[in-house]
This record gives sequence, C-alpha cells and structure tokens, in this order.
Amino acid sequence: MLPDYVDEAFDQAERLRAAGHFESARRLYRMVLAEWPDFAPAQVGLSVCTLNLGDLEDALDDLRRAVDLDPGNPAYRADLAQALSILGRHDEAREQLRRAQRDSIDEGGTEE
Repeated sequence: MLPDYVDEAFDQAERLRAAGHFESARRLYRMVLAEWPDFAPAQVGLSVCTLNLGDLEDALDDLRRAVDLDPGNPAYRADLAQALSILGRHDEAREQLRRAQRDSIDEGGTEE
C-alpha cells in the first residue's frame, strides 16, 4: 500500500496525464517513483509522458523498467512492443507481443 501522499501524487499525475499536461505529470510520476521506486503503474505513466514529450529512447527505458517490475503484466509488454515498433525495432517488438500474448493466456485469458 502506498503512503497517502504518494497515492495522492500518483492520482494527480494520472489526471494531469489524461488532460495532456505531460511535463507536469512527469514531474509527479518522478516524485512518486523517488518514494516508491517499485511502483510499476507510475513507471508506465512516466513512460507515456516521456513518449508524448518526444523522448522515445527514455520512454523505452521507462517501459523496460515497468516490465522488469511486473514481468507478467501483458499490457506493459504490449506497450513496450509498441514503443519498440515505433523505433523500428520490429524483431524485439514481435518478441514482446508474443510474451504479452503468452502472459495474457497464463492469466486466464483465451487465445484468439
């Protein structure tokens, strides 16, 4: 469980990101991660902001960190695959998509 002030900062960062205020949200995500470095949802939020601010390589690093923190989360792997694809790293992207699909099936999803 997150301390209240960290939880509130994360919620505010999420609202700012949703409203398109990426720089302000990124600052809050970084504050959250300074207090709770293993909080994968904040790492993903940071990556979305970083991506929208045009720093693809840093966004990719942020997504890799999120996957490292929660390797069984298929959504994080799918986001990583998308970032890799944007950067033209298609073989790596396909591997992450395969892993995301496998993780989704392992979590009780069905293969389509």
